[in-house]
Amino acid sequence: MKYDKKAQTSFFPKLMFIVLASVAFVLIVTHITSFKISTMEEKEASDFRMGVLNILQKLFGDKECLAYGYDETSRKIVLDKSKLDVFATQFDGIEPECAKALDFDYSIRIIQFPLNFSVYPREITIGTEPEYATDFAQHQCYVGSGKVLYVRCNFLPSEETCESGELDPGGILPICDKGCFPDPLKKCPYPDHERCCIPYYCPAEKCECTENMFGQHPWIVTCDDADLEKDCTPLRHAHSWCGKVSKIIVVPAGESVSLDIASMVWNFGLSTKTGIKSFSPGTALKEELDISIPVTIRYNETFSAEGFAYVHAVRGELESLYSLLEDICDKAEEGLNVQFSRDFHFSYPVSYTAPNLCMMNSCKKFVCSFDLDFEEITAEGDYLLKFSVDQNNKQIIVRK
Repeated sequence: MKYDKKAQTSFFPKLMFIVLASVAFVLIVTHITSFKISTMEEKEASDFRMGVLNILQKLFGDKECLAYGYDETSRKIVLDKSKLDVFATQFDGIEPECAKALDFDYSIRIIQFPLNFSVYPREITIGTEPEYATDFAQHQCYVGSGKVLYVRCNFLPSEETCESGELDPGGILPICDKGCFPDPLKKCPYPDHERCCIPYYCPAEKCECTENMFGQHPWIVTCDDADLEKDCTPLRHAHSWCGKVSKIIVVPAGESVSLDIASMVWNFGLSTKTGIKSFSPGTALKEELDISIPVTIRYNETFSAEGFAYVHAVRGELESLYSLLEDICDKAEEGLNVQFSRDFHFSYPVSYTAPNLCMMNSCKKFVCSFDLDFEEITAEGDYLLKFSVDQNNKQIIVRK
């Protein structure tokens, strides 16, 4: 009797241990499974977002798609208006050839903001009225060996300082002393110091020679980018002019014309038109992503308009099947023989009536030079679909 009680006493803790261990094991397995599922879902969502961004980079940044053609490589998003017109016509209900998505589909809507502005019909070249400039005029500008003649004085041209007109540093006006070097305008400005100048030879690439339309001294020489001490060589004499000058400028001419640029909209990719559905319905839809991006729409070299690009991307059961068929079509058109199987889950029936691949009322237009022979999916469930290409009859065959 005592033995039976002892056996029962020892059996109970063992039973409790087994029960608790079993519960702990189930909890651990459930946690690990849940973690794996969560991690997998996060990775799929991350891959989806990255795929959408890669497609946008291709669409808006590649000259083969919509990017306006530049020689430079670094530009903000500038789209070619003529390419937009083509895309809106050729890719209505289908994705552009240059940027086909894998495992998801997208639609693009680009809106151009309205704009009102005025323009002049032409431009003319004129000389300005004679006035005092901040630099002096002289007979010559370029002196050879990539140099120009530049004169720097301790005053600026004005009615007071330009009494005689002629400067001629080293002749009419003295060369400034060493204390005024290299910039007499800053080191010994007039009137605290007697008027003086320093002529220089300076590098032509750091200076500008502007034609003077007034008087007998044809060049106005400016060297704002030159370092007088490091870049230039001082001279002992030069011929220069202090007085009014007239520059050549280009100005608009004719009566201004008002132009109104209306708001415009371009749509391409999978259809988002009212009453038409292109994406997976109901529980077959796994994830959606909407992105809006400011863009510039370039009409030509002289005119651009501002706008926004709106992107709607979807991944789901119908998108996965449709993208795979597009990929098979590309390989078939390249002459490749394709034959493989893949598992799918469909929440709703799937059918094909050329050119539309449909899941319930949601349809995608399948465009391919090969005919699609698709065995209809009649009910929700898991399916192993067999894909093959018949090059002789130019067919893509899909069987359960």
